[in-house]
Formats: sequence, C-alpha cells, structure tokens
Amino acid sequence: GRVYLKDHSHMANEASRDKSVCFISNYTSSQGRPPSNREIMIHMSWKSPRAVTFQLAKLVDQKRIKRIGSGARNHITI
Repeated sequence: GRVYLKDHSHMANEASRDKSVCFISNYTSSQGRPPSNREIMIHMSWKSPRAVTFQLAKLVDQKRIKRIGSGARNHITI
C-alpha cells in the first residue's frame, strides 16, 4: 500500500515531540528549571514561537507534560 504524506508527517511530528520531551526533561534536570519556549524553539530548530506552542499543547493533550502557570517556563515533564 501507499504511505501518504499526511501519515509520514504524523510520524515525524511524533518523533519531534519525543525529542522535545527528552530535551525538556534533560534541561530541567541539569538547569533546575524547565526551558523557556524560546530555548525549546532554538534547540528544536523550529522557526516560530507558534510551533512551540502548538507542539507543547499536543504534549499536554497526550498527558506527556503538564503545564503550570502562564509564563514562558510554565511546563514540566510528567
């Protein structure tokens, strides 16, 4: 069967979210605080803050991270 671009894109997004959870966890462990959205954006080579917001919202929906507060560092890994 064919693999459609949309399906491939979904797998790439999941891999990207896995990488971002790993980064958030490692950063929090080493720095004693979670990374800012901008730090995540730079590390992940995403081009806009909106990409960070979108991906973090997906991680919250998947219950892979929990958001606390409303600042730039308002998420922690579960």
